[in-house]
Amino acid sequence: MPAKSGAPESSTPTAAQAGQFMQADASPAELLPTAGQAPAAAPPKVVLDPDKLNMLDVMRARKMFAALPSADPWSGRDPWSLLAGVIEERDALIIWCVRSRTDPTFTWEQACLLDFGELEPAEGPPPPPTPEPSPNGSPKSSGPAKSV
Repeated sequence: MPAKSGAPESSTPTAAQAGQFMQADASPAELLPTAGQAPAAAPPKVVLDPDKLNMLDVMRARKMFAALPSADPWSGRDPWSLLAGVIEERDALIIWCVRSRTDPTFTWEQACLLDFGELEPAEGPPPPPTPEPSPNGSPKSSGPAKSV
């Protein structure tokens, strides 16, 4: 099927569109969104905060790792050790837990391959309070004055 003039050639199908049209007789043009078809909204960025996980996430992760083939280096891994370990592994676990809540087909490999642009760093702890200035303009001391 020839490409329509004026249609952007850089459009790529979403995973849902690709899955919908993945038939042996589907042409590449059928995989592209049509003019009346709105592109699927991108999922929200994943906040890399382990405090956003819950026990069900950890239990699902444990089952996912147990279901991996024994030859897979991730097979049988403990989610708690990943949370306490190397930051990249911790972040991949957070990504998998968050995305697989709404997409049960989301895989560990997809979590490891997610672009950094789809991630949001966690908000850090608030900065320490700054000392209030005293009436004369210098910072207040935190204790009694020491004599020399």
